[in-house]
Amino acid sequence: MKRIRILGITTVVVALIVVVAMATPVGQIAIKGSVNLVSARLGIEPNMERARRRLEARLGSLPDPGQTRICVSKSERTATVLVGEIVIAAYPIALGGSPQGQKLREGDGRTPEGTYRICTRLDRSRYHLLLGLSYPGPEDARRAIAEGTITQRTFDAVAEAEANSGVPPWDSVLGGAVGLHGGGTGMDWTLGRIAFENDACEEIWLLTQIGTKVEIGA
Repeated sequence: MKRIRILGITTVVVALIVVVAMATPVGQIAIKGSVNLVSARLGIEPNMERARRRLEARLGSLPDPGQTRICVSKSERTATVLVGEIVIAAYPIALGGSPQGQKLREGDGRTPEGTYRICTRLDRSRYHLLLGLSYPGPEDARRAIAEGTITQRTFDAVAEAEANSGVPPWDSVLGGAVGLHGGGTGMDWTLGRIAFENDACEEIWLLTQIGTKVEIGA
């Protein structure tokens, strides 16, 4: 009986905390981000048909994904989808815990800066969907080999992946498996990837394809 009473009190306290948090903009953002993280981890199915309807309602028709590119501003926490120089969509994003500066190594929490391409697409992911990026790219490899942090073998593997539009090595000291995914934007919480709201991630999926350029700036 005592344990039941304690659990009941705990539930009430948690509910009060949520109510108070929701009364402030910061609290609303945090709660929303937490809910999306839980949703992603529970494996809620992407709904591409609904995403398609949303895009068509805004754009009239979907652009050819072969003509789109994405520009990411880390400082502004936005990802903008363009056809040529015409903006067709813009989304808030979340980054890693230490987002400033170029990614230099595995585990530094940074999102790389430069021009990459979508090199893999996973329609089921721990974080809703995943569009993998071609990091490390040639510039990253050139810098790293000049500094002596990677081997010639890794350098050659990055160059080969770029030449063949493949996936670069993701197991070197430079890190890898960087990409775009869902999970929420309430706070910077990733390990260096670029996170979207789940609905936005579904739209990004429809607006892009393997080979789509992603330009990431400070």
